[in-house]
Amino acid sequence: MPIFINLLLSAIRPITFFLPCAAVILGAGLAAFNGVVDGGLFISLLILTIVGQVTFNLANDYQRAFITAAQKAKIKANSEILYKTRKQMLQLILGCFLTMIFSLGLLSFAAINGSGIALLIIAFYAFLMLSVLRQKSKKAKPLYAKLTIVNALVYATLSAVIPLTLTYYLHTAQLPIDVVIVAIIAGLVSLMLLLSEQIKEQIIAHTPVVAEQMPKQISTQLLQQKVIIIISAIATLLFIYFAYLPLTAGLFIMALPSLYATIMTLEHYPESDVAQSQTTKTAIAGFAYWVLFTIGLML
Repeated sequence: MPIFINLLLSAIRPITFFLPCAAVILGAGLAAFNGVVDGGLFISLLILTIVGQVTFNLANDYQRAFITAAQKAKIKANSEILYKTRKQMLQLILGCFLTMIFSLGLLSFAAINGSGIALLIIAFYAFLMLSVLRQKSKKAKPLYAKLTIVNALVYATLSAVIPLTLTYYLHTAQLPIDVVIVAIIAGLVSLMLLLSEQIKEQIIAHTPVVAEQMPKQISTQLLQQKVIIIISAIATLLFIYFAYLPLTAGLFIMALPSLYATIMTLEHYPESDVAQSQTTKTAIAGFAYWVLFTIGLML
């Protein structure tokens, strides 16, 4: 099998698709609640969202293989095979990026005749995405190694805010304030996965970790996750109330125990394999959070 195909297949990791796809589902659900349904547009946006996430996965793989690992081993990719692989990987990342951005542009023209607002959102998305890809292809240090305000905003914007707002706008050609608010809440929920990934890396770095003597950074990140769950749940309930949405949208509450259980598990069993499984469960629970909200909206 050509190495090009192998690189692409290795970057298709379904667990990374959950939160961005949940944002698209939520955006389409809100549009459907307001009377606009377009199955073709919805499927197209889901596919492009997956392409975007595959692009990020490729960049992460490139960073680990050719930047971080090379620096740790103090080696350079001088061999013909390594050079060829590195070149093909960069070409694949660029190809996926351009395919997604140009496809989004064409989709905006097909859906709403290329509205200026839609093109502006796409351009902003392209700028943020290109910035992250450049960072990952140049530096060994992970972009989100430390949760700063800027890092959190970039992650939340790329994972939830833009996918949700763009989906809604391409369906309705409108962007009311209530959609922006729920997009911000979705971005906040997406930070649960970012923190889970950081906690996993911290546990691996500090192995063995004893629950009674948890490193300060890990315990702080677990506390941040708890705060995010509380704020997100309260904000979502307030949104349902003040936006006069059906009370059945409160079905999202059923996902809260699963989100909180991941935190409690790591507090008692801070092990690397447990952290990996809890990261997966966090992604699934975050997906369920908004899918249940959307289902309740339709009831």
